[in-house]
Amino acid sequence: MVYPATTTAYTITATSATGMTATATVVVTVVGASITESATTVAPGQGVTLTWTTQNAATATLNGVAVALNGSSTVYPATTTAYTITATSSTGVTDSATVVVTVGYATITASATTVAPGQGVTLTWTTQNAVTAALNGVAVALNGSGVVYPTSATASYTITGTSSTGATSTATVVVRVVYASITAGQPSVAPGQGVRLTWTTQNAATATLTGSGYVALNGTGVVYPATTTAYTITAASSTGVTDASTVVVTVSATSGPSVSGQWTSVQTWPFMATHAHLLPNGQVLFWPSFELGDNPTLWNPVTNGFSSPPVAPYNIFCSGHSFQPDGTLLVTGGHNGSSGYGYPYATVYDPVKSVWTQIASMSSARWYPTNTTLANGDVLVVSGEITPGVSNTLPQIWHPATASWISLSSAQFQQPDYPMMFLAPNGQVFDAGPNQTTWYLNTSGTGAWTAVGNFNYNGTRDYGSAVIFDGKVLIAGGDGSGNNAATSTAEVIDLNATSPSWQFTSSMANPRRQHNLTLLPDGKVLVTGGSLGYGFDNALYPVYAAEMWDPATGKWSTMAGTTAYRGYHSTALLLPDGRVLSAGGEQTGASAEIYSPPYLFKGARPGITSAPSSVKYGQVFFVATPDAVSISQVTLIRLGSVTHSFDQNQRLNHLQFAQASGGLNITAPASGNLAPPGHYMLFLVNSNGVPSVARIIQITN
Repeated sequence: MVYPATTTAYTITATSATGMTATATVVVTVVGASITESATTVAPGQGVTLTWTTQNAATATLNGVAVALNGSSTVYPATTTAYTITATSSTGVTDSATVVVTVGYATITASATTVAPGQGVTLTWTTQNAVTAALNGVAVALNGSGVVYPTSATASYTITGTSSTGATSTATVVVRVVYASITAGQPSVAPGQGVRLTWTTQNAATATLTGSGYVALNGTGVVYPATTTAYTITAASSTGVTDASTVVVTVSATSGPSVSGQWTSVQTWPFMATHAHLLPNGQVLFWPSFELGDNPTLWNPVTNGFSSPPVAPYNIFCSGHSFQPDGTLLVTGGHNGSSGYGYPYATVYDPVKSVWTQIASMSSARWYPTNTTLANGDVLVVSGEITPGVSNTLPQIWHPATASWISLSSAQFQQPDYPMMFLAPNGQVFDAGPNQTTWYLNTSGTGAWTAVGNFNYNGTRDYGSAVIFDGKVLIAGGDGSGNNAATSTAEVIDLNATSPSWQFTSSMANPRRQHNLTLLPDGKVLVTGGSLGYGFDNALYPVYAAEMWDPATGKWSTMAGTTAYRGYHSTALLLPDGRVLSAGGEQTGASAEIYSPPYLFKGARPGITSAPSSVKYGQVFFVATPDAVSISQVTLIRLGSVTHSFDQNQRLNHLQFAQASGGLNITAPASGNLAPPGHYMLFLVNSNGVPSVARIIQITN
């Protein structure tokens, strides 16, 4: 008996006594089969390649299914499976070979898939054919359970089983948390004053609001509480899980206009005021965004009427702008069809003749540049994009005397769009942000930059806002882009100091981005609008309440709230009567409202009987007023020119004064470094903090 492992020839040889031989041969053919797999342990449904060969076979089957004598195939076992290749010869002899593919399993379940905040959930998991297991990356028993407390709106829990060969299998369960949140635009109001409520929910099927019943899952609305009222938003899932959030609006007679000011109702305007400017004649010139940017409009604050000046010579949306010494408005750059594409053009608007005059072009295009009027009346222009992502790094100065541009070739520097630039008391131009490192630009010769110092806030103040007063700069809010939260922090730097440095002042009550800071006649600073949410222009988290910062105390006070979201592309301007215009906003559109600060509700206003139309630097000039004895402050505020959360023209100076017969002797600023030549609002402020209606005067060289 022989047992051949492979096909073998067997030969018999016979030999006689004389040495003669004879042979006979028989061949025994062996039928053979073999099979291999690309992986021995896999996850359910994972592909495995089987490869087989046969020898001396007429047919072959894989688990009973006919296949080629030699071949391969990919299988996707859902459970542990044996794969057998069977080879059969023409005479019916068979051979077979088998491989086993082990399938590892993982399962996980949750005791509840929708829960309230803080509610525990029991997870139960199992694994098969695994040697280790991990729950969200943390080692656990191969089979077990545990209680978790989801902290996000959507929480995923994954069990991973790993075999001895490193193959893994996973299973995931998702637990959703029902959330509700509500905020009030102003926490304290006078009886009957409107307050805007804003609410959001997550993973809810329905939402109800106190006094309103069912409401949208995310929304906003105005309420008019007569007494202190708690407003609760309740979110409910389809399975009945609920969460609630409450905000209390305090109603108090001490929260009236004399404490928190007052807003007018929202007025529809012909266009959105994306760019706004207070002209020397007291009217407001504004124009909208995008393709309508060459359509300026005039608004008269006294008559509340609108008129249409000539269209601009090109699209001046996304331009820079500031006033020249003669009261004309210099506009630089603009919107060349698409975001990020600028124009090299510049134009001047004459408010007396109401005409536009295009002047010599800059060396390259600018989209989102900043203008700064210098001490000699020239205008510095910096930054802006030539094309998307390609910045104009060359500062240039418009020199009206020669109608030409001067390039600061040694000061080429990459700045963000619309940097917040101010003429400093030392005659240099201060870059106050939004980048964390702040700079001086020396505009003499071919220019030079010098680092001044960093914000204490650890980040950029993108779409924050800043103002300059008496040589000091306040910057507040900003950031909020991407995954960053908007900040409520504010900082001050004194540029009168030999070595200026940023110092935190108190924080605003609300984080803000896309807001506006406006200088007031009494020296305080008003902040309006903005969003406290993540992202570029998040209207789901509006800030309706205005706030006021007092430089004497460094404290913010919450003021009356608006009923309209003023975010990206909104503007704010101080008017000669002491009120503040708040307008525009890309998500709000062509509307405006006016804020009257508390000082307009604190008694009679001082009057100005006469004042000069122009004064020179250092000049002592006389202003006639019957209220001289009550005056405690004289302030000079440059006319506003605002867009994209930054006013490129406004600044405030406190002036020295002395009582004189029938009025006041007032001393003009000493030099153009303190107050660049041009037009300003002159306010007299009495001991109650009440300002006069301004006289617009011109400071000249």
